[in-house]
Amino acid sequence: MYRRRSGSSAVAASVACVSVMGVVFLTGCGVDTDGRASAAAPPSALAPPVLATSTPTTTAPTTTAPAATSTTSATSTTTTTTAPPAPPAPPAPRDCSGTPVVVFGNSTDSVTGTNLADLSNAWPAYLQVVMSSDPRLRGVTIRNNAKPGVTMHVPNPWSDAPGQRWTADIPVLFADVPPEQRAGTVVILAPSIIDLQLLEGDVDTALLGFFAAVEQLRGLGIGTILTLPMNPIVEDSLMRFTYPWLPERMQEFNDRLDEQQLLLYPTSPIARDDVRPALGDPVFYDDFRGIDLQGAVVEPDGMHIDTDGAAEIALTLGERLGDLLAQVCAEPA
Repeated sequence: MYRRRSGSSAVAASVACVSVMGVVFLTGCGVDTDGRASAAAPPSALAPPVLATSTPTTTAPTTTAPAATSTTSATSTTTTTTAPPAPPAPPAPRDCSGTPVVVFGNSTDSVTGTNLADLSNAWPAYLQVVMSSDPRLRGVTIRNNAKPGVTMHVPNPWSDAPGQRWTADIPVLFADVPPEQRAGTVVILAPSIIDLQLLEGDVDTALLGFFAAVEQLRGLGIGTILTLPMNPIVEDSLMRFTYPWLPERMQEFNDRLDEQQLLLYPTSPIARDDVRPALGDPVFYDDFRGIDLQGAVVEPDGMHIDTDGAAEIALTLGERLGDLLAQVCAEPA
């Protein structure tokens, strides 16, 4: 079944900040006890008079009535309500200014429309918004080094810059970065289908290219390397008709990386959850407008994601990246 757009549309439409709130309910109760009066028994009856019978002289009797006493007591209860202590203040945010995040990817990670130079709606740009709104962190910087047509390792004859590939870009990008800054850098690798296309579905060779890039990063002393699963294509996309074996090869590529526990999560968040091998959920592709080789605008191609897809990836990745940075970024001074 297809999934609904959940919260990704709101993020894509307004690049809204994401917030985290905690609510504590404090409950006080009061007790009020009414005092009740108690009365003494009613006074005794008057004693009868004593009559004299022995002498003619009559003495007036003396009559004494016992004193009647009535006592009333009231009891009051005072209730004191004490509010519980206020919750502790959240810890100061971690300083991530020394932990840059660099993304390597392809066109699906750099554009969501016809303007190839506009990176503002790609998922790394949305990831920057998500990270900037995380109260645990400050100073997070996302650098998007993804480029249309770039491969992991195999040269791309269709690209305007055939030499552009991860294994060519990595040494250049980090050449002037001091070793201590490399150690604090987080690199996110986002493989794409282009290597499988050029290699006619050869998963083994595609994986060799991926590991060549990883070894370069390790050799340069990069502190943390995160890998995303390859994004799927939509069932009725042109790519599936041109390369009918592509979904199976993409699934195999992801599975083999996941078996080695190298993927941040095993399945792309923009994939349908009811099929295997994975296919893309059309809701994350249907607003993309691409361009053909002649520069004309074309309909969604079922391969490139739109802004909803970009937001979905940013939200899913942001949760995991936030947890990681909350551990590795510098503690507040």
